[in-house]
Amino acid sequence: MGLESFSVTPERQKRISEFMGSKISSSGEIRGDFWIQIMGDELRALIEFLRSDPELLFDSFVDLCGVDYMARKPRFEVVVHLFSQPHQHQIRIRVGVPDATLTVPSLTPYWRGANWQEREAYDMYGILFEGHPKLERILSAPDVTLFPQRKDYPLKGDRETPEDL
Repeated sequence: MGLESFSVTPERQKRISEFMGSKISSSGEIRGDFWIQIMGDELRALIEFLRSDPELLFDSFVDLCGVDYMARKPRFEVVVHLFSQPHQHQIRIRVGVPDATLTVPSLTPYWRGANWQEREAYDMYGILFEGHPKLERILSAPDVTLFPQRKDYPLKGDRETPEDL
């Protein structure tokens, strides 16, 4: 089964584009994977639409990760992958994280499976998820103040007090 079999049809892509309108910064398709880019304050409205529209029915959370584009504004992005079991298609949502707050809405009210991946994005990049039930570090020690996946993370010299594990 090729990647094309999971692509969102052009008609459904148009449906998403019409709903979001100018709130979509950019969109495209790569290797059969339809993607759109929005800002964080638009995420909840988009998720509710994608979950409830009968032609889309994105009912499955696949994954979420953070990305650091150090030289770009906004610097950080959260990338979310969703899948529709009834329609057998997928979407990638690239969410710009506002530089001033580093905050985007949590997806845990929609999918409990987003919990750990949001915590990992917080732990590695410092991205905050508004409405998350327990946003705390899961890979680093609780008192660590740096975020190791950021591109400005120091590779040499003192980073933190050595951990006694």
